[in-house]
Amino acid sequence: TKRRYSYTIGIVDKYFKGVKIKDISRAFYQDFINEYGKNHAKNTVVKTTRLIKSSLKDAVADGIIAKNPAVHINMVYDTKRSEHVDYLSVEELKTLVKTLFAGLREDNTSRYMILAGIFTGARIGEIMALSWDDIDFNNCTITISKSYDYMNKNIKEPKTASSCRTITAPAV
Repeated sequence: TKRRYSYTIGIVDKYFKGVKIKDISRAFYQDFINEYGKNHAKNTVVKTTRLIKSSLKDAVADGIIAKNPAVHINMVYDTKRSEHVDYLSVEELKTLVKTLFAGLREDNTSRYMILAGIFTGARIGEIMALSWDDIDFNNCTITISKSYDYMNKNIKEPKTASSCRTITAPAV
């Protein structure tokens, strides 16, 4: 979140430098989206726009501007930069699980991590932070109480208190 805010501040500095907030019209904002979106993926444009639009909404609420110029804007983005995700079919998933189980060894934790993701839906950072103490084999549960921050390469508290939870896992 912090990186996203810093990134968006940089975008605002680049595209709106020297422009007063009261001088930003819908046409000006649309021009910004047209230019910015030319070489950015849809997800990047949407996230950046969401933060800027929210800031402009606050400016309206604070009486700094009368209306939000980011409302009713046509999103422009580079379709070639957008990712396409292919999901495994049910049969492919069954084959993967069978293959993972066939090669389980205590010294190969990646197979356990993939299975934990498949059976629990836990986030990758949560799975990376698990230790054997977090797994209760008798009650078939996994306790999620921390997350691995792969950017800073450390284990940290989860983002929200509701992220701490105990997940029931199938007995295998």
